[in-house]
Amino acid sequence: MYDLTEIFLLSGLKDTQKQEIIGYFPPPESFGKGEVIYNTNHYEKALGVVLSGTAAARTGDVIKRTFKSGDIFGAAAVFGDDNPYVSEIIATGNCTVQLIPESILVKLFEKYPETSLNYIKFLTRKVRFLNNKIAQFSAHSVAQKLYEYLVQSAGDSGAVTVPSMTEITRQTGIGRTSLYRCLNELESSGLIVRENNTIRVCNK
Repeated sequence: MYDLTEIFLLSGLKDTQKQEIIGYFPPPESFGKGEVIYNTNHYEKALGVVLSGTAAARTGDVIKRTFKSGDIFGAAAVFGDDNPYVSEIIATGNCTVQLIPESILVKLFEKYPETSLNYIKFLTRKVRFLNNKIAQFSAHSVAQKLYEYLVQSAGDSGAVTVPSMTEITRQTGIGRTSLYRCLNELESSGLIVRENNTIRVCNK
């Protein structure tokens, strides 16, 4: 069973403060395998902590993320409009969950400012994680754009003579730093071969 005194909200607080805060929480809830904890239209505006067992977030039949003891879910449900929740949370085994309602979070933030700072840090980590994912997706998209340009430019010969990287930058709109990164990525993937000022497309 996960020890709630270890939850990120309580980081840096005294033991007596932690115990007092935990006393504000409602009783934990238990779910059997396959039971729905949250779905897109029926959910509590609460942060969820898996105390024991396992759960998963899914959209349709696709599992997007799994949760084990100590993992957090529901950040998208609190402090927002009453829009549908982003995914469905189901118990993938018998599990126990501690829900921390939005109203209690507000009370904690007012009484214990450290908890609000901890929450901001938690959200910042999530934003950075998502930004990294977006950056990876964007980098892939830029590499795909460059590859398509090279395929079209190569024509039947399968090779592109490059007078300068500046010219590719001008024609594709890809910045020089991204251009070199994408060329390295395409070459590492075996899609192109660079020979002096010639780029050979390998599927030609």
